[in-house]
Amino acid sequence: MLERLHQPVREEDPRAEDAVDQGRFHLRRGMRMGLLKDLLGFLSVEKAFEHIRWLTEEVGERISGTEGDRKAAVYLKEVMESYGLETELQEFEVYNSHPLHAELRVIFPEERTIEAQAQAHIASTPPEGMEGELVYLGAGGEADYEGRDVEGKIVLAELSYSPPRPEKARLAARHGAKALIIMNWGREGDPYLPKGAVKAVWGNPTPETFGELPGIPVIGVSRAAGEYLRALLSRDEVRVWLRAECLQRWDRVLQPLGRIRGTREPEKFVLVGGHLDAWGKGATCNAAGNGLMLELARVFSRFKDRLQRSIVFAFWNGHEIAEAAGSTWYVDNFWDDVTENALAYINIDSPGLKGTSRYRVQAALELKSFAVEIAQEVLREEVGFAPMKGKFADQSFYGVGVPSIFGRTVYDPGELERTHGATLGWWYHSDADTLEKVDKGMFAKTMAVNAAYILNLSNAEVLPMEFVTVAREIGNVLEELEREGGELLGLAPLILQARRFHEMAEGLESLKEKAQRLPRNLVELVNRCLMELSRILLPVMCTVCGRYGQDSYGLSQLEQLFPSLQPLRRLARLDRGEEEFKLLHTKLLRERNRVADALRAAILTVEKTMRLVGGG
Repeated sequence: MLERLHQPVREEDPRAEDAVDQGRFHLRRGMRMGLLKDLLGFLSVEKAFEHIRWLTEEVGERISGTEGDRKAAVYLKEVMESYGLETELQEFEVYNSHPLHAELRVIFPEERTIEAQAQAHIASTPPEGMEGELVYLGAGGEADYEGRDVEGKIVLAELSYSPPRPEKARLAARHGAKALIIMNWGREGDPYLPKGAVKAVWGNPTPETFGELPGIPVIGVSRAAGEYLRALLSRDEVRVWLRAECLQRWDRVLQPLGRIRGTREPEKFVLVGGHLDAWGKGATCNAAGNGLMLELARVFSRFKDRLQRSIVFAFWNGHEIAEAAGSTWYVDNFWDDVTENALAYINIDSPGLKGTSRYRVQAALELKSFAVEIAQEVLREEVGFAPMKGKFADQSFYGVGVPSIFGRTVYDPGELERTHGATLGWWYHSDADTLEKVDKGMFAKTMAVNAAYILNLSNAEVLPMEFVTVAREIGNVLEELEREGGELLGLAPLILQARRFHEMAEGLESLKEKAQRLPRNLVELVNRCLMELSRILLPVMCTVCGRYGQDSYGLSQLEQLFPSLQPLRRLARLDRGEEEFKLLHTKLLRERNRVADALRAAILTVEKTMRLVGGG
């Protein structure tokens, strides 16, 4: 396949017309300026677009377990091999879903047939279908259900990531709705049907989570159809009839990985990932990400003798329908390696969206300063930041304690308003997701910033994690919870621990400055401490289920730090004599103790390192 579809790579002149123009990007002092300059000079947007074009036009839709998906996986592996990477093609099973059929009719106050798309991982309706009263609930988040009775009714909600589609379905089922209709985002009157999955279970299900799969039918309609239904609801009661069929089964999939080995600490690695499966043509989501990763792999491989640590490029399968099954499988099956050696995870998805105008990065708090400073200094412009919380974007790594970075160009508020919140473009998950939807200028920005992230993580003498910001935010959250009802859990000692950790984190920053002049074995102790702090704190700060599980996709509780303690707000409103209070109180006491243990372990980890290195 590769010989026929991929032309040999020439040793191009870094001044070539299609190379990323390093003159556009500021090269940070202390970020190994010479090597980054060389890397940017050899990165080529046009070479990346060769791969994007092939995946979009020669393969098209790449649904996990299908021929197109397998063809793409083999291609990605062969391209990486041609670039000199060590490669493997992992094969495993995912719990998959295949939407077969959907119908929708308005039966009152008028009759009308509406084109519909069955979503993946839904419960099929009976053969005769079902009917019910339609209720519009906006975004379909938890707050939208307050004061609304949807028992036995059919909910109409808008496509968004607040909350994501699987959480909309989970909430609809939990509140007693008999079915859910999702109206697409996009421009007024757009005819495109939304394709997607509503499987809240992250990765392959377990005996405990199998029962959490969606238990109601879910279908999608176009923006135009949703606007019609919403207008109808504003005038009268509306009843609809729908029928949907979907097949669930276990499918085998292929997942290509490539490795560039570092020269000094080859066991340590930066994990760079993006999903290969795609709905529709999938140019932006995620052929663009695949092409960007291949181009990074090509150029970094050229400079492998100048890399201190390794880089692993993972093209995740089972992302769109099996909900991050590939990245979760990787964590489960390479647990020891990830735990001991993964420095950070960099997610690459939908880079260069047409119409975007500004760069925004999401990251774990310990990588906030690093992620923002690198992007701003490379791009010479202000960069937006948001803490990377929640379950999305193959975020399978917070349980194991690996910090993440995910940056790309985003739309301005005016454009989002015009497209009703279409953060990934009005063409998202449709056959309209074609090559011209990728903006080469925005794509080049994302490629340059990610090259700088990877290079710095691979070659930094001292890793860039910074925990003063983390400690400050821990204190802020615990103090807020204390005001809400902390006496119920005894949070005061945890606040004291947070203050002590803040002091230790400041000392650690001073030690990092000193470490630049220390022998390598002591620098490695500092780096081990930084990695260990992420391993300790991320599972309690950013997950509910902890280290060994995976929270459900888009779980609303994950929108705040220390999500397992957030039900304290509800506990404080309950009568202490109620059984619900007693049950929740017991659970929250145990969660409080989990947080206390983590803070204690973090403090001890820093104290031990400072003693060994001589910083305390």
